[in-house]
Amino acid sequence: LGLFLHRRPASEGEVDDAIGGGNRHASQNDPPAADADADALYNALVAVGPDGITLTHYHKSFLYVVDKTWADEGSGFVCVDIPVRKGKDDATAYVRATLGVCMDINPREFEAPWEAYELATAAKAHGSSLLLFASAWTNNHPDDDPATVTPVDPREVMSYWLNRLAPLVGAEKNTHFVCANRVGEERGITFTGCSCVMSLRVPSLVEAF
Repeated sequence: LGLFLHRRPASEGEVDDAIGGGNRHASQNDPPAADADADALYNALVAVGPDGITLTHYHKSFLYVVDKTWADEGSGFVCVDIPVRKGKDDATAYVRATLGVCMDINPREFEAPWEAYELATAAKAHGSSLLLFASAWTNNHPDDDPATVTPVDPREVMSYWLNRLAPLVGAEKNTHFVCANRVGEERGITFTGCSCVMSLRVPSLVEAF
């Protein structure tokens, strides 16, 4: 479960959340309910506004080997306009965000051309100022021999993500990559952590967690 966009003060209603997990709700790009599979399950990310209203559901587009044992593939990358503040005239300002989950930042099936940059290309096409990324990134494949697993190098992980965001690097619009990544171990799998905020126009690490 990833929770990664949370603003204060809550007393003023200034809270936005993005929460990752499995769900059955339709996303922006999914077919009409009459055509949808009622039994479909998705690895999903849900954006919730400061009033508690769900802004959108996003279903992971690119499935990792573990996802394929239980989840259905989503129908494409989505963006959402997130309310962030009210000005003196009580008008609400919005920030556009593209949503992604873990494997989405990789080439599709690890087979698509590297230079397709699917997630970053979608964020650029959306005109997004934020790329919100929930992840359970690991440094080994589930079938790897535990004896061959190497220690996590945060610089290597974040460098890979940055390389996969090439279309946003140096772009006129300054997009920020906001990542919440799982940390710790489970069943022999080590999660890399490296949650961070990166500014992409002139690549720089704004915050690491």
